[in-house]
Amino acid sequence: MQYYTDLNLRKLWETDLEDFRIFGDLKTGAKGIFKLQNIPEMEVTLSKIIDKQEFTE
Repeated sequence: MQYYTDLNLRKLWETDLEDFRIFGDLKTGAKGIFKLQNIPEMEVTLSKIIDKQEFTE
């Protein structure tokens, strides 16, 4: 999951990403923020977690 949650690693494929943070544990229902270039910051809620495989925001 580190490639998804570590901002510097995630920027390897999501080059317009400015900020991405999850507050608290990486689990279904966790809240965070997502910011792309030229787009206002958005609040996100993790809606699906498959441990060590994927998450959906």
